[in-house]
Amino acid sequence: FPMLSRGLVRNRQFAGSCIAFVLFGIGVMGMLFLSILAFVNLWDYSEFEAALAVTPVPAMGLLAAPFVGRLSDRIQPRVFALPALALMGAGLLWFSTIPAEPDYVSMLPPLLLLGLAIGVVFPAINVGAMASVPGQELGLGSGIVNMSRQLGFTLGVAVLVAVFTGVVDDEIRDARKEVVANASSAGLNGSETRQLVQRTFIDPTREGAQRLEPRNALERRAGSEAREASRDAFGAALRVAALSTLLA
Repeated sequence: FPMLSRGLVRNRQFAGSCIAFVLFGIGVMGMLFLSILAFVNLWDYSEFEAALAVTPVPAMGLLAAPFVGRLSDRIQPRVFALPALALMGAGLLWFSTIPAEPDYVSMLPPLLLLGLAIGVVFPAINVGAMASVPGQELGLGSGIVNMSRQLGFTLGVAVLVAVFTGVVDDEIRDARKEVVANASSAGLNGSETRQLVQRTFIDPTREGAQRLEPRNALERRAGSEAREASRDAFGAALRVAALSTLLA
C-alpha cells in the first residue's frame, strides 16, 4: 500500500506542485538559516538582533498570504505562483550582495521582497496541489504535500551549508595568503605574522572566540580580508538558493 499511489504519481499538477515545494523549501529555509548566520557571524549581531533583522520576511508573508487564499477560487494558483517565484529568485540574488560591513538598511528591501514572494508562493502551491487531488485522496495528498515542504526545508539547510562551507574554505585560504603577504610587506617577522593570522581567522563557533579588534591599518586590512571571504561564501550559497527557486 504505497503512500504515493499510481494515480498521484501520474497527476502532473500534483507531482509538479510537490517538486516545486521541495525546490521552494530549499530556497526559503536555506535563506533564513544563512541570513541568521550572516547577521551573527559577519555583522556581529546578537542572536536576538538577528532574529529581529529577519522579522520582515514572516511579517510580509503574513500580510500577503490571506489575499492569495481569497482569490484562489477565482484565479489559477499558477498565475500567482510563477511571478512570485521569479520575484523570490530576484530577492535572493539581491540579498546575495550582502555587504561585509553592517548595513541593514541596504538589505531591508530584498528581505521585504522575499517576505512578499514567500507569502504568495506558499499558499498558491498548496492550493494548486490540493485542487488536483480527488476527494477520496485529500488526506493522503495533504500528507505528501507537507512531506515535500519539510524535505525541501531539510535539504535547504544541508545543501546551502555545504555550498557555504566549500566556498568559504577556498576564500579563507586565499585571504590568508593575502594577509601573510601584507604582513611580510609591513616588515612583520614569522611569529608576529602567525599571531596576526590566528587572531584574524578565528572559528566563530569556538567557545570564547572573539573577533580581531584592529589596532592599526594592517590589522584593519586583515579583518576586512576575512569578512570579505565570509561574505563571498554567503553570497555563493544564496545564489544557489535563487537557482533552486527559479527551478521551482
